[in-house]
Amino acid sequence: ATNISTYPPPLPAEIRTCFDMERLQAIVSHLTLAGNTERMLGGGKVRSGNESRRNRFKWFLTLNTRWKDNDIYGHVNNVVYYSLFDTAVNTFLIKHAGLEPWKKSGGVVGFVVESRCTYYRPVRYPVILEAGVRIAKIGTTSISYEIAIFTQKKDKCTKPHAAAQDSAVAMGYFVHVYVDQDSGKPTAIPKRILQAVTNHLL
Repeated sequence: ATNISTYPPPLPAEIRTCFDMERLQAIVSHLTLAGNTERMLGGGKVRSGNESRRNRFKWFLTLNTRWKDNDIYGHVNNVVYYSLFDTAVNTFLIKHAGLEPWKKSGGVVGFVVESRCTYYRPVRYPVILEAGVRIAKIGTTSISYEIAIFTQKKDKCTKPHAAAQDSAVAMGYFVHVYVDQDSGKPTAIPKRILQAVTNHLL
């Protein structure tokens, strides 16, 4: 029987300290070979490690991490990044394409049909992040985005390393398909959105 007084069990000492972030970072770097390996993103296009650097992006959004973003291991949980991707892309569309998601106009809406993420190294609250957004592909009815997450300020529990703020901590891929709300079928990308992404993200 479970002893309620000792449940949940205490965390091991090695993951209760800042040193665990250094160890976890080393493990992630070893497994992903961040910055050196080629990655499959953007509808099968091969992306090199250099593609996740800050200078490959034109538009950025500052994002604050939250207290609840850290998980039991003391770093921002993997699922949080998908919310960051959503926030970055839709903030861009609100600011530059006139998107008004709170209005139910019965017109055309962008649905997310695919998203994925590659993680390079962990970060923890209260680090401040920046999302870089760019276009991977523009189709007739869809737009594919690539979103890189960078640190704006160094986390005191993350081991410093060269050019940390210029290389992404995570890289995401995000696809909007535009759908007519009345018919439920894919339709052409609205002109104002197509113009915005062409002017600011290409």
